[in-house]
Amino acid sequence: RNVTPKNIRRDCDGSLERFKTDYIDVYQLHWPQRYSPQANWGQSLKYNVENDRDPYWRQFGGPTSFEELCVAMEDRVQRRKIRHWHA
Repeated sequence: RNVTPKNIRRDCDGSLERFKTDYIDVYQLHWPQRYSPQANWGQSLKYNVENDRDPYWRQFGGPTSFEELCVAMEDRVQRRKIRHWHA
């Protein structure tokens, strides 16, 4: 639940401020999210996006879809806050 576009922006900007720098060379995220239903199924290599769209799970604020994560990270790249990212 912690990996959301809002938190990515906040955490990235906070790191830039703490490091007193203009950009981060590599921003690494751990995926899948620790608290997603899929994470409890043995970290299967077969990713099923439909599990992330489940209305029951989404109503509690998580998890962010991988597509949403990619869009948020690309925004950070376009704004020149990070150079590369890895999930």
